[in-house]
Amino acid sequence: MKIKKYIIQICMIFLLCIVFNMEVFAEDAEKITEEVSEELIEEILEDNVCTDEVQGYENCEENSITLFSTDIEYAESIEAAADILRQQMIMRNGLISVYYHGEYDEGMSKPILDAAVAYDDSLPGMAGDYLRYNYNRIVRRVYRGENSSGIYYRFEFEISYLSSYEQELAVEEKVQEILSELNIYDSDRETQIRSIYAYVTGNVKYDNMIYETFNVHSAYAAAIEGKAVCQGYSLLLYRLLQEIGIKNRMVPGDAGGVGHVWNIVEMDGRWYNLDATWDWGTSDNFSWFLKGSESFDNTHRRSSEYLTEAFCQRYVMSEKDYGYVPVKVNGVQLNTNILELDGKGAAGQLAAIINPENADNQKVIWTSSDKDIVTVDSNGGIMAVNAGTAVITVQTEDGGYTARCTVRILSEEELVYKHIEAFVSRLYKEILGRDADPAGLKAWADVLKSGKEQGAKVAQGFIGSEELKKRNLSDDAYIRALYRTFFDREADGGGLAAWQKVLDSGLSRMHVFRGFAESDEFTKICDSYGIIRGYADLTAPMDQNEGVTKFIVRSYRLCLNREADAGGLNGWCDAILSGKNTAKEAAYGFVFSNEFIKKNLSDREYVKVLYRVFMDREADGGGLSSWEKVLKEGKSREHVFNGFADSAEFRKICQSYGIG
Repeated sequence: MKIKKYIIQICMIFLLCIVFNMEVFAEDAEKITEEVSEELIEEILEDNVCTDEVQGYENCEENSITLFSTDIEYAESIEAAADILRQQMIMRNGLISVYYHGEYDEGMSKPILDAAVAYDDSLPGMAGDYLRYNYNRIVRRVYRGENSSGIYYRFEFEISYLSSYEQELAVEEKVQEILSELNIYDSDRETQIRSIYAYVTGNVKYDNMIYETFNVHSAYAAAIEGKAVCQGYSLLLYRLLQEIGIKNRMVPGDAGGVGHVWNIVEMDGRWYNLDATWDWGTSDNFSWFLKGSESFDNTHRRSSEYLTEAFCQRYVMSEKDYGYVPVKVNGVQLNTNILELDGKGAAGQLAAIINPENADNQKVIWTSSDKDIVTVDSNGGIMAVNAGTAVITVQTEDGGYTARCTVRILSEEELVYKHIEAFVSRLYKEILGRDADPAGLKAWADVLKSGKEQGAKVAQGFIGSEELKKRNLSDDAYIRALYRTFFDREADGGGLAAWQKVLDSGLSRMHVFRGFAESDEFTKICDSYGIIRGYADLTAPMDQNEGVTKFIVRSYRLCLNREADAGGLNGWCDAILSGKNTAKEAAYGFVFSNEFIKKNLSDREYVKVLYRVFMDREADGGGLSSWEKVLKEGKSREHVFNGFADSAEFRKICQSYGIG
């Protein structure tokens, strides 16, 4: 009723001015025209684009009557000018002049307009946002003039409104009727807001049709015609809430990919979102009533001026929906209770696990028992300062629940030993295919730390172990394991084939191991652990000379038709390497061994074997016949053996294996 009285007072002034001596007014107006010369110094066309998918409607009924007075009222500040403009806009005057005495700045008409339509909860419901979003076109002009009072400026505002003055009178009457019908003046705030919201959503139909008699963006369309778009919904909701003293704002932006406007309302010191448009057609079980930003902002985006720090600080939005029962914290854990860092400067990360995981307040406080040992930041990041032990504690802001982690910072000596242990653990995993047992880990680590053995020799201990033999790895699996251990990668096809060929030649697995253990790749791995690589120590005769070993393996295959046994291979290799036997003597040992004699070869087959052993080829027909004839004439097989063993061909074969 207070607002209605405000409008009636303005109307009375207007009527008195018209009725009271129009002739006097005409004369005074003529005198002003004669005495004053004005110059247009600025003109700006400003369109207030509607915030819904229906664009600005310019054919609304305008009231271009100006309040006249024989005495011009001069404003001396922006605020005073804004007050004059606001009163005229409320009356829906289409052409408004505001006179100003004072210093002028270019663009000054814009701050006056902004102040006139600015929100102030002390202003009546037809002002503030209701006024700001009730016009769709405005032309601002500024004139400079001079009269007996001195220089003055006339700010002229030509405005096209969404509703006429007569329509606004109808809206005012309807607002009072609605509030009287709802009878919520003595109700609690939530009930008041809910009742008004329910009225708007239940009595206004969404309709974007443009009618000749009213604008669907206006409060008139919503209140009187019962049809409107979002701007009309929001204007009516704003007006009703303001009328009973509930603070609220209209907020433009976009929703669902189109322009949109909704309301925010204050409840218990926090602000909540209201979108009556999206709830239209319902009177209960609302989806967009008193919504917090957490759920509302997923679909709605404010215009930039409503995202400023100043706006957000003034209108602090609730994250949760109104009435939401917070989930309380009932405990906290850390991702680990013990943590070890590798010396000064090392960094680590702890993570707090809040129980329950959906608790609303996830904030925690981190502290260190000794900042000279380890520090912790607000995110659980820790930094080693010095060697020693300290305790990191996390405490929940909600409930004060705590959890602790003991952090140990290794000394230089401890760090060295840790790296050695990591090296040994790697050998266990890659060679033996298992985790290290504590006793074995310590034993091997102590050997390395003492300097008694180096990396390659320790690795040899694993390669030659009974445990690896029991794994019964194929050649392929064995080579692949060496690649992972000594090259830190998977075997490539070419390398795998090359090493398989080495094994096929009769060389031992230990021989292949040495090729990996003494590689540049393994040197780099050892360096990364702070370990000296060193060299493999192969003592078996068959691993001392590749050529001699291959020569003996060849003899086994050609003479005995089998692979060499380890004992026999080592024995023959040792005999040649030590000089006990020549290549010829070694060959004699195979050809006249019991194993060879037991084969009971014919003279013909005997000669064929000698051709393969001593000449590295199959017998030709003439040669074969010639040597058979020698044997038939009574010469011994030893005689024939010497003929082959002393041949130039056999000397070349021996030389190819590095044997003199």
